Amino acid sequence: MTPYFKSMSEFIAMGDHGYYVWLCYALTVIAILGLIIYTKNERKVTIQKLSRQHARGRLTNKQRRQ
Repeated sequence: MTPYFKSMSEFIAMGDHGYYVWLCYALTVIAILGLIIYTKNERKVTIQKLSRQHARGRLTNKQRRQ
């Protein structure tokens, strides 16, 4: 079995299509990382909102008991 690319520079160049191939990989990785960061931030915001709502609910329940 022989490798398709004989050297690392041929692999990176990918027959003069390397620029487009590596650009697509880079954009995909950036998009996925952006989605991960966005999702983590949204999760944190949602948990904070739910905590505030829960705290407000507890205060009103305590006030009702008195």
